[in-house]
Amino acid sequence: MNEVKAELLRFGGPDAMGLYLTIIEEGANRVSQASAPENVQKHKDILNELNRLYRKLERSRVTEKKIHKELSNLSDDAQTFVRVELTLQLQRSVDLASEDWSNVASQSALKQSVQNARKWVRQFPGGKTATQAHVFCRDVMRVYQQIANKTPRVGGELSVTTFERLWHASLHLINPNATILEAREIHRRASFRR
Repeated sequence: MNEVKAELLRFGGPDAMGLYLTIIEEGANRVSQASAPENVQKHKDILNELNRLYRKLERSRVTEKKIHKELSNLSDDAQTFVRVELTLQLQRSVDLASEDWSNVASQSALKQSVQNARKWVRQFPGGKTATQAHVFCRDVMRVYQQIANKTPRVGGELSVTTFERLWHASLHLINPNATILEAREIHRRASFRR
């Protein structure tokens, strides 16, 4: 994990470093575990939580007390997605429990963050590329895109991109012997280039 953290810091590690490391670590753990049906169910459960929260924020009168209650009822995984997105929206570290939810701007940012988190969790790969390694690569691509605000790309024969270094370091969590060429191939398939 130190290698991943070093690569995140290389391109200006954000205040929410811990959240991004958690997302990458959880993605690596999903690949390492053989219990795919449980992972699929967990994924659906997180999406259901986020959908329910978004409906409540969208359809009913929102109060500070209600927001605190709804956020505290979320699972740790769902909270992680919301925190990451909210950190990006507000451009600062966020603690869901201590945030001032009476602020209309914070409420609006929360609503947008939950919507973005739903899109993130909903990204289910399709077709023949739907392996756990490709899903993991897409998680790392999303983290990179949010931090660097750039499209994740791989380099050529003589160059290695910052994304590629992050992805290769992350891939080492599940395959310590993975080469840069293997990392590139997984990325190509995960980004539907093959």
